[in-house]
Amino acid sequence: MREKLALALDVPLSPDKLKEISESVGVLKVSWPLTLALGIDRVRELARSANWVEVVADLKLADIYETMEKIVDKFDFADSFIAHSFIGVEGALGPLKEKLSKEGKGLYLVLSMSHRGWDDSLFPNLLNVVRRVDPKGVVVGATKPSMVRRARSELPGKVIISPGVGAQGARVGDAICNGADVEIVGRAIYSSDDPVSSARKVLDELRSRLLECQKGGNS
Repeated sequence: MREKLALALDVPLSPDKLKEISESVGVLKVSWPLTLALGIDRVRELARSANWVEVVADLKLADIYETMEKIVDKFDFADSFIAHSFIGVEGALGPLKEKLSKEGKGLYLVLSMSHRGWDDSLFPNLLNVVRRVDPKGVVVGATKPSMVRRARSELPGKVIISPGVGAQGARVGDAICNGADVEIVGRAIYSSDDPVSSARKVLDELRSRLLECQKGGNS
């Protein structure tokens, strides 16, 4: 079950705490704020401090391929990367996907962000890019269950990871009950007084919610 939860680590936590958290949360998502605070070598150490199912570098890559190539090479410890879909295929996401595939790494493309200001009228165009690039998966905000359902319907074979659980308003289980594979939790864990206990609580809540959904309560 822990593989269904990701920790969005935007602030430093000790390796010992992360190791304990990883018993409840299987995926680690590292970000620019964490990297700017610690430096890439320290982030690499944190990423290797526990037995994560996957380490995702959430860099929201959005540039020409040659620039993105230099960035991902620095994050050599990551298993997968998140990029924006709107930058297109030729000269950008196409060669990036090819590079990552050769290295055994995954690519997630943003389809719908979790904040209110995101314009979901972009969805058809971004979906076309996703289909052309054929990434490992997509990012769809947990705050938008209808968009999660739409993404699952359009992309039945892709992994859907969903940020926005907790501080941004989505309930634990909202996304998975509507078709996502992984829910991403950040501040509700790392900003709490006891991140380890909070991670355990989130896992327990997810188990309970998924049981409800299996009984037909996935509203």
